[in-house]
Amino acid sequence: MSNLRAQALCAIQNHQMLKSGDTVIVGCSGGADSITLFHFLYSNAESLGITLRAVHVNHGLRGEASDADEQFVRSLCEKYCVPLDVARLIPPENPSEDWARRERYKAFEALSRKYHAKIATAHTKNDLAETVLFNISRGAGVHGAAGIPAVRGAYIRPLISSTREDVEAYAAENNLAYVTDATNLTHDYARNRIRLSVLPAFETVHGGAVQAIGRFAQNMSEAAEYFDAKALALLDEARLSGEKNAYATSTLLGADKIIRHCALRLLITPHADATKPRIDLADACVINGGAVQLSSKIIISSKQGILRVQPAAIAKTDWQQPFSLGSFAAPDGSVFTVTTQSYEKIINFEKQCKKHLKFCADYDRITKNTCFRTRRAGDTFCMAGRGVTKKLKDIFTEARLSQQTRVLLPVLAQGSTVLWADGFGFAQSVAANENTKIILTINKVLEEQTWNQ
Repeated sequence: MSNLRAQALCAIQNHQMLKSGDTVIVGCSGGADSITLFHFLYSNAESLGITLRAVHVNHGLRGEASDADEQFVRSLCEKYCVPLDVARLIPPENPSEDWARRERYKAFEALSRKYHAKIATAHTKNDLAETVLFNISRGAGVHGAAGIPAVRGAYIRPLISSTREDVEAYAAENNLAYVTDATNLTHDYARNRIRLSVLPAFETVHGGAVQAIGRFAQNMSEAAEYFDAKALALLDEARLSGEKNAYATSTLLGADKIIRHCALRLLITPHADATKPRIDLADACVINGGAVQLSSKIIISSKQGILRVQPAAIAKTDWQQPFSLGSFAAPDGSVFTVTTQSYEKIINFEKQCKKHLKFCADYDRITKNTCFRTRRAGDTFCMAGRGVTKKLKDIFTEARLSQQTRVLLPVLAQGSTVLWADGFGFAQSVAANENTKIILTINKVLEEQTWNQ
């Protein structure tokens, strides 16, 4: 019995991932991790009492290479007589990791509902370590530092106790063929940079860093469970009888800040991902009163000592607010951070990251009479590096944005001139250059599940 098989069976038992009669859909990209998980589940399906299916998501990001990966998975499933569903996506302009993840999980969740099935993903202990480091780099609390849960709703991770070395050994032992995504070897994406540069550096400092980070994540998971229990007790104490989703702010304010934030996290989570900026915006309502729409589904308001969690009405399309540093929530509930840092710090960063400068602006070129708002008739935009000014509506049409996305997408504008648009970056007129002293960045807060899923 290989180490990986024993580890996976132990993980399934310890976390109660499966029961006899379950249908399990394995996410199969064609890479070593997913092929190993596919083979493990196929080889143990009878003893586990499960029915196995597979899903492959073709993101369409690498042209013929993406199609070749799809065909590889199709051939594999035909060989083992495992039913396969394939989701083929049309990528937008400048597709991001976050876009790919969101669309992938939309496909997973649709199939989970269709077949009343669990979804098995091939996250390993290395993925756990990468996620922990990524979340910590963004200032995560105990929940983010806990990394990837072994079980989350319908999702299960049988390989979460196995390292990438265990996967490679299992694949070699069982003569498993797999494909290698060349983009995984570049520094273009945050996960790759952590995998290729950060984790190896940690290993030189302390051999076995991946295992150690895994133990740290387990400690953080236990701490998160403790804080959540305290937060649930606080919500029970603060809950007002006779009104749904209403809480006494005096009780919430009487609790330790960390417990209050955990309580707010629990209130937000059913409706949106409880990122720190969302929690901070909600906490500001508890302390100062007022209301904030935290997503397309939820509004949190505080008035006359009562905090209410209410479903959001249709977002206003005439929204606007003055430009300022800090955080803001857009009409669709997306949360953005507006920050500055020195140009020198950015330009001296590794060369692979310099292409992201198009998503930065010269802070000194942003005038005071600018505001964040939704689009208006007559808006024009000249994207950095393009040198062509177009009507904003034409740019949205070329990007194939839905009507709902168009009316809610936030922009930074000076009059009818758009200086920044979510997903499109900054305008040429405010782009950073060699004379820039202070860099301005506007970043959408990635959902906490971006790496946790």
